[in-house]
Amino acid sequence: MTKTWEFNGNGYEMAQLNAYGQYTINGYHCTDSSIWDNVDDVDNWEKMEEAMEAAERFLIHMEDADILASLTSSHWEEHYYAERNVLNDKEDRGL
Repeated sequence: MTKTWEFNGNGYEMAQLNAYGQYTINGYHCTDSSIWDNVDDVDNWEKMEEAMEAAERFLIHMEDADILASLTSSHWEEHYYAERNVLNDKEDRGL
C-alpha cells in the first residue's frame, strides 16, 4: 500500500513494506508509524500537518546523510580546512 501527498511544494510517497512498522518515504527506509498513521487523517488536521512535517524533517536528515556519506574523507578535510581558514581570516580582520 502507498500513500502520496504534497507538502511545502514537495512530493512525497510513503510505502508500507511487508514487515511490521517498516516503510519507505521517497525510497528511504523509515520506521515512524505515526507518519503512516496520520499523514492522511483529514479528520485531525493538526496530526496530519505534524506527520507531514515529520516526513519533511526525516527526508532532510536522510538527504544530508547521503551528502555527507558521498564526501570522501579527503574532500571533507579539504572543506573543513577551507572553512576554518575563512573563519580564521575573519577573526584576523576583526569580523
